[in-house]
Amino acid sequence: MKNSILFKAIAFLLVICSITYIGFSQKEKYPNEVFGLGASLGSMGNLGVVGIYAINPDVHLGLNFGFYLETGSGVLKTNTYMEFLPHIKYYIAEAMRSLRPFALGGLRVSTRTETYKDQFQVDRTRIVTSTGFAVYLGGEWQAISSVSLFGGVQAISLDIDPTIFRVGVGPAFFGIMFYL
Repeated sequence: MKNSILFKAIAFLLVICSITYIGFSQKEKYPNEVFGLGASLGSMGNLGVVGIYAINPDVHLGLNFGFYLETGSGVLKTNTYMEFLPHIKYYIAEAMRSLRPFALGGLRVSTRTETYKDQFQVDRTRIVTSTGFAVYLGGEWQAISSVSLFGGVQAISLDIDPTIFRVGVGPAFFGIMFYL
């Protein structure tokens, strides 16, 4: 039993060391004129799909589509949230050991279901949509030429309806991207 746990631990460490060595020993080759597909996890459990086109190594156009379901014993009603974010990503500085800082800006469209009681105390459901602009700051690590890990935080948010302006460290996100 102890031997199998030790063997698994050593195998795990060898895999991690190999991936790290491959990632750091390669000549950095960033995506250029290629499509990418990935997954992201945002604040409050928003699980999303990311599609991107690398116009050049420094500018990418993309589209995020996120989904979040809120349910359980501590929640009064089941709520669903969807987020749609067409965006542009610009890498703002040179890479430091394959880590490149970026700024991402886009138009955010979010919808959620909302349950309320009408004048006769009957439960009703409506869909509430909000739109706004957001700027995110983060970093992306190019593990190998076709795979990267990214993460960041929301820095600026301007919601249009109702009008709310936020500046500061907002919700965090992270994910993985595969370039085709």
